[in-house]
Amino acid sequence: MFKARDGLRHSFMFTFKLEPQVIRMHEAGRIVVQGNCVRCHEKKFLYEYSGAYRPEGA
Repeated sequence: MFKARDGLRHSFMFTFKLEPQVIRMHEAGRIVVQGNCVRCHEKKFLYEYSGAYRPEGA
């Protein structure tokens, strides 16, 4: 749902030339980006900082 809402917002802003000179991320965007970072780096963090055995290819 976030992608649809965010895409609609961007379409509206660019169509009517309302985009700001300084781009700032809204709270909803920050939440999504933070979740993506955690999901992508979770295994690396767990293996490197927990001292856990890291299987080949992980």
